[in-house]
Amino acid sequence: MPPRIKATIDRLLRPGSAALWAGGLFLLLFAALAVQPIPPADFWWHLKVGEIVLDEGCIPRQDLFSYTVPGEPFLYQSWLAGLCFALLYRLGGAALAVVLNAALLTAAYALLWRLAHQVSGSHYAATLAALAALLVSAGNWAPRPQSFSILLFALFLWLLRQIQQGRPALLWLLPPLLALWANLHGAFVLGLALLGGALLGEVIRSLRPGWPQPGLSRPAQVGLLATTLAAAAATLLNPAGWRIWDYVRTIQQNAVIREAIAEWQPPSTDNSVGIIFYLSLLGLFFLLLYRRCRPLPSEALWLAGTTWLALGGVRSIIWYSFVLGLLLARALAGLPWPAAPEPGRRQGLLNLALLSALALLALLATPYFKGALPLPCTLRGTLSADTPVQAADFIQQNLSGRLFHRMEHGGYLLWRFYPQRRIFIDSRIELYPSFIWQDYVALSAGAPEAAALLDNYNVEILLLDRSTQQGLLERLDGSPDWQIRYENPAEGSVVLTRN
Repeated sequence: MPPRIKATIDRLLRPGSAALWAGGLFLLLFAALAVQPIPPADFWWHLKVGEIVLDEGCIPRQDLFSYTVPGEPFLYQSWLAGLCFALLYRLGGAALAVVLNAALLTAAYALLWRLAHQVSGSHYAATLAALAALLVSAGNWAPRPQSFSILLFALFLWLLRQIQQGRPALLWLLPPLLALWANLHGAFVLGLALLGGALLGEVIRSLRPGWPQPGLSRPAQVGLLATTLAAAAATLLNPAGWRIWDYVRTIQQNAVIREAIAEWQPPSTDNSVGIIFYLSLLGLFFLLLYRRCRPLPSEALWLAGTTWLALGGVRSIIWYSFVLGLLLARALAGLPWPAAPEPGRRQGLLNLALLSALALLALLATPYFKGALPLPCTLRGTLSADTPVQAADFIQQNLSGRLFHRMEHGGYLLWRFYPQRRIFIDSRIELYPSFIWQDYVALSAGAPEAAALLDNYNVEILLLDRSTQQGLLERLDGSPDWQIRYENPAEGSVVLTRN
């Protein structure tokens, strides 16, 4: 057996402490992601669009799912992500989509670990940097097209780092990757922003010599400029063409999204997500200052851009977290980290046993096997406990007429009911005019005009959520016009119909 292959097998069979910490982190991450049920809001309407593309061979160009804005032009930008979901769903149901999501996110943070290891030169520093990024971005990992963007964002960072280290041949990968990204999720603009930051950073580095490592040569800078222009043109390789940029712009400027949706609002010190974000930002600043660490111009530009995005909305903290991990690794480089000697036979076998146990846990955490784990009720199903599965069954089998429901349930309901019936509203926030959102809020709160609004929309069925729409339930309590037909405490759902 060749010595190199033998050494690789020995490392796999007798992992050291550094491999134990890094491998354990990512196995636990995969388990934590795989055990999470699918929430009812975003995944399902993307799945339905993917099914339509798969069955009909075309991408819808207008709203097919609501009766409040039927036929309204709508750009289904993430059609390719929906198609991937549809293929996976037909192969293995919702469980396979959960496994894909866990694999995408774990691969993204593994790429960050690899990047941090290259920057810091230490397994331990890389693991600490990846852990910090995970803690800052936790909670933004639900199965949806954004998961593709997270992996591609990490891949762009890694590729640009390799290019800066003297591998300009990798430049040709970026335009086709960005063309793929533009059909998967609207965050493709961040890939172009990373390219632009790298290009401007290299110009700054060439104008101001004295950085710790030399910048790209002039021909390599020209190649980076050409790649950036080609990548910008590659974003037009999608069914909507240039309109995809207008779609992203309208989402960013939509007032309803900014005011009504928590993840689009700035981080607040009233919750743990905002506190961790601000502490990480301050900690990174003082650590870079204390270590007298001078980030590359491109890294400083990436940090400034992602911090600005994160300050504007909680959902953008995840992009900041990857740049945080990169710069944290740079600040930790050069510290006297303990050496990672070759483990003895006994220690190596113990490390292998621990990693094997964690791998088994990761397998058991998947929807196929997690019934064997002592999990709380909220984690036992493949779908989240508040998904109105049984209530939808009752409606589908027994009732007809227009339906009013919780907005977060709209995605699941349109997937269940289309094309037989349409929904009131769902999480495609940019689709619905502001007056419909105002009516939705007034109805859910049980405002005095609720009865008139239900008449205006010709609503005949109410599928209400006790935790968020108690106001409307109280408003209709004792009303001669409405009666409860079904109730499911486990889902928190109540179905009412007109008398």
